[in-house]
Amino acid sequence: MDETRRCPRCRAELPKTGEHFETRKRANGSVWWGYCRPCLRELSREKYRRMRADPERAARDRQRRAANARRWRNRNRPAVAASHARWYETMRTDPERVAAYNARQRMGFRLRREQATGSLEVGHFPALYEPYKAAPNGSKAGQMLDAGPLVAWLRDRFPGWTMDEIAEVCGIDEAGVRRLLNGQYRRVSLHVADRAFVNAGAPHLLAILYPLREAAVA
Repeated sequence: MDETRRCPRCRAELPKTGEHFETRKRANGSVWWGYCRPCLRELSREKYRRMRADPERAARDRQRRAANARRWRNRNRPAVAASHARWYETMRTDPERVAAYNARQRMGFRLRREQATGSLEVGHFPALYEPYKAAPNGSKAGQMLDAGPLVAWLRDRFPGWTMDEIAEVCGIDEAGVRRLLNGQYRRVSLHVADRAFVNAGAPHLLAILYPLREAAVA
């Protein structure tokens, strides 16, 4: 017979599993058991109603929870990085989730760019979800970036790889890779950098390696 547990709030006796009760893992490895799932949902609804009735209290609660989350992340950076890595590897197995993730990353990058330059308009929002298009007819049209961060990432990500192997993974031509790594290119188009990161499975690096301070060059 399966082990059961009585909820301390509603006194209902249910199977002692994570499906029926809230659980948390303590630092010493033991498991803490809380209320049953129906009680948790009811408590959540009650809290939501209280917050709706008192916006100032809701704002303080959001700030408190955000501050607690920041402190926890700062104290547990290795665990946060490992958790993100596990999530990212799982996400990459689902093409639909990958496409949605890439769209969100591009949207955030473009939004921050346009906010920084003061050119953000309401009509621009739908286009933020669309992937970048290659420059027409191989022209140099489009935004240009400092090639340094991309080159440093290529050297760190592909040590000992040949030029053609890097080009195949990143989806850019071999001659372009060679000129980048040899220092012949000081600038690189936003389209090329974005394509390299996306094809290598790291679309989030576009916004990380090219923050708002990077100026556009026509």
